[in-house]
Amino acid sequence: MSDSVYVDLSPVIRAVNALDGKIVHVSGQVAQVYGRIDNVEAGLRELKRDFLQMMKEQRQQAALQRAITEVIRVRQELEQKYGNYKLVRDNMLGILQAADLTLIRESTISNCTEELMISTPNYWLAPCLIALAGWISNNKSLATRAIEIACQRNAEKTSLIFALICRRNGRTDTCFEWLSRYFSYQKPTAMTTSIVAYLDAYSNGVFGVDKDNLCEDHISEWMRQLKQDPEFDNQQNTYWKNIYRNVFLKEDAGPNYVALKSTCVEFAQIDNYAKRIKAVASIKGYFEKILRHEVNIGGLIKAIDNQLINLVSKYDDEEKPLRDEETLLQLIKKHNGDENRAKAELAWINMKNYDKPVNFAERLRTTIMETDPAKVEASARKTSVKLLSNYIEEAFTEFITENKDAYPTEVTLKMRLQGTKKGTKEFPWQGKVTDGSNADELKKSISKLVDKEKQICLDNSLIPEKKIKNTKLIGFVTCIILVGFYFLYKASKMNKQNEADKKEIESYYSALNKNAAALLDKSILGKQETDKLVRDFEAKEGFDRLNLKQFYNADNKAAAAK
Repeated sequence: MSDSVYVDLSPVIRAVNALDGKIVHVSGQVAQVYGRIDNVEAGLRELKRDFLQMMKEQRQQAALQRAITEVIRVRQELEQKYGNYKLVRDNMLGILQAADLTLIRESTISNCTEELMISTPNYWLAPCLIALAGWISNNKSLATRAIEIACQRNAEKTSLIFALICRRNGRTDTCFEWLSRYFSYQKPTAMTTSIVAYLDAYSNGVFGVDKDNLCEDHISEWMRQLKQDPEFDNQQNTYWKNIYRNVFLKEDAGPNYVALKSTCVEFAQIDNYAKRIKAVASIKGYFEKILRHEVNIGGLIKAIDNQLINLVSKYDDEEKPLRDEETLLQLIKKHNGDENRAKAELAWINMKNYDKPVNFAERLRTTIMETDPAKVEASARKTSVKLLSNYIEEAFTEFITENKDAYPTEVTLKMRLQGTKKGTKEFPWQGKVTDGSNADELKKSISKLVDKEKQICLDNSLIPEKKIKNTKLIGFVTCIILVGFYFLYKASKMNKQNEADKKEIESYYSALNKNAAALLDKSILGKQETDKLVRDFEAKEGFDRLNLKQFYNADNKAAAAK
């Protein structure tokens, strides 16, 4: 008998249980702490949002206050530096109006202009004002000296303003001298939109009759300079062909043409030529509408007068930095101190008003293709078409005829006929077509191919009859009779299934043959219709030419001369 030791573990167990309870309690407290931390974090996030919003509002408020203060400073600086410029502009406008109405004494005009000349020693418009005053008072020497100074300060603007003033006062010969001089300062590689307005007015007789072709020579010279680039002609040709291709080519949705597209191997060659033929009416209609437009001479005169007012009223480039700063400050006020929105809007305004200089031909092309009457006058489009007519016509001829020789006389029609699951999944048919006279022969070849495939399908799908072999008879008569009845039943069922399958197969291939024949008919009709389109088009005299002169409205020239 061995001695045994009894150990009482109950105190340990109680201690462990107590510890476990404390752990649970601590875990609960930790969970509470985490909950409080989450609440604190949420509060901090909200506090951060509020703080950032407050900072944003404070920055905007500070920006708003700065803008209110700074706009006063900028305006004072504008007034200090360019205030007399504005006086010159205002006086020029006033004199132009007064000269029309003869409301002001010559001495009054002379006194005010001389003071402004002294106070604006660098401004190009000030000597123009003096010259105009000398002209009104018939002081030729004063006008001549003032014009010389104006040309030294800004020859281009001076030439333009006196061309416009001479036109307004009916001094045609002098007008063309100044207009010709203005044209001489233009760079054919960098022209702004305004040049088209002056060309439009010149072309339609607003400036009078250019008897010596002073301005016409400059226009020819611009084109001559551009043509010095060996790629220039090719660039014009490519541009207009792309316009014809991208603007005027349309998809033909006719059912016969769609059928031809689905079957004809040479459809691309057909389509490339046929589409161009169908686009001819739209192309000619587009230019005809432009060139037959009746020019509103009164409207052009008003537009040119507005150009004069704008030229006089517009501030100079040297004022632009301060003007932009003033605009930005006003926009900051408008957006309640939001500087980012204000800068974005100023950038948009400058971009909208920016007239990027481009070469002369590109400026004319843009005018022609601009259809918004708010942006381009219809008469300006007409003038631009006339100036670029050679390139427009040459590109048209190339565009129309570049796929002519590839148009096929004979084509190959292909169909991928769909079989049933029990036959060939897909089987092809093809045939040659010229004028469609062999349509019956082609239909027969389709029927023959479909019948062949139908027979293959029948052979593969029908269940063969099973014969009872009597070589091994079971000795019991009862079994023989039962087996006989069984096979008779099976044979009857197989025959019914075969009949159903046969009808289904025959119906399917009959419909397939009918549909294929119908598709063939539509494809042949599509080919015949397209062939007729080509024949009729090429039968017309000058089918491959665009004669823009036929659209010129002779009455416009008569109206312009008046």
